[in-house]
Amino acid sequence: MAPPPTAPLRNPHSNEQMREPRRPDPTPDTTPPGITLACLVRLAVVALGVSAGFDLLAGSTSLLGGALLVVSAVELPVVWGLWRLRAWAWRTALALYAVALVVTVAAGLLVVPALTALVAGYVYSKRGAYRRERPAAESRR
Repeated sequence: MAPPPTAPLRNPHSNEQMREPRRPDPTPDTTPPGITLACLVRLAVVALGVSAGFDLLAGSTSLLGGALLVVSAVELPVVWGLWRLRAWAWRTALALYAVALVVTVAAGLLVVPALTALVAGYVYSKRGAYRRERPAAESRR
């Protein structure tokens, strides 16, 4: 019977084991964690907007309730586009957040305008992630 193969010897003075493991380079399709968090915050705001919109529709301010529902409905595809790093979503989100600020302040909501302003500022600061549109083949994933 043959002896089992021996493991290759390592040089005890080598730097090989002290190096950090190599991390993969971030790909352009990877959504940064801050943008993911901003999208989750906006989804929560959309849920609050729908709830407040129906409350206002049932009350005496049906025009404001309808506006809140429309803004909330339009925001869903925009949030998806922001999460997928689409350039059209970045431009649309900034315009939509300006309208949403006016509507939510008029509706008397207190926390929502602050969250909207924070998310709008963050999304604006990440404009580099939205600079280019993906080619058609990449957008179908």
